[in-house]
Amino acid sequence: FFSSRRRHTRYWRDWSSDVCSSDLSSYSSRNITTAAYTSSSDGGGGGLVGYSAGTIRDSYASGSLLVISGAASNFGGLIGNADGATITSSYATGGVTVSNGNGGKLGGLIGNSSGAIVSKSYAAGDVTVSSGSGSSIGGFVGSIAGGIIENSYVRGNIYINGSATNVGGFVGSNAGTVSKNYASVGLNVSSGNANGFVGRNTGTIANSFWDTNVSRTVSSGSLSGATGLTTAQTQSLSALAALGWDPAIWSTSSAGYPELSASTLYARPISGI
Repeated sequence: FFSSRRRHTRYWRDWSSDVCSSDLSSYSSRNITTAAYTSSSDGGGGGLVGYSAGTIRDSYASGSLLVISGAASNFGGLIGNADGATITSSYATGGVTVSNGNGGKLGGLIGNSSGAIVSKSYAAGDVTVSSGSGSSIGGFVGSIAGGIIENSYVRGNIYINGSATNVGGFVGSNAGTVSKNYASVGLNVSSGNANGFVGRNTGTIANSFWDTNVSRTVSSGSLSGATGLTTAQTQSLSALAALGWDPAIWSTSSAGYPELSASTLYARPISGI
């Protein structure tokens, strides 16, 4: 477990060139705040690491990311670019914000996922493009190219003060396999398309849902495998059972929403998330 600010430095000082190709276990970036990364570059970055081709497990990031200009791409609350990586039992609670520029491949947990295996993880921060257009932006993952995302969730908001394409509550653009996940994400987009679960899908989605009351949309594009449920329905364990979700992995939070069980995560979710 790494806790000193000095130890964090090599991961957040210059994400555009940092590479994490070895395993990270029980790694926490707690107490690294927004000031840890405010940049005018667009090279990509994450609350924990900018690029990972290894294994990240039992880890989390609570600091927010702010890019103050440029055409920002590959930014995530935990990882900017997951390239064949394995991520499990991890989460991010900080937001991702692009100011004065366009945003692409932005996600609450991962910006871009290429062949990664992600499981038992969640995101609880907002994704924002405050001035500009947005594409391939998701509450959990911005873009998925191959790989598997399963037993994970996101609760938060997406704000785009401009036109939007391929924006989804869970994933912006999906060309992988997404199974047993949910999104409770408010969609706030000035113009263009934003869907409750996925913005654009050419992959496989199964046994997943989104909260239609929170997203304020009953549409999630042309796809099967993701169902729009009301808030009351999402808080019903019977609805999860109908989707084949494992009760050993999932439980119910104090707010009534499904959450990952105590035995699943290295650290418990923030109360009410």
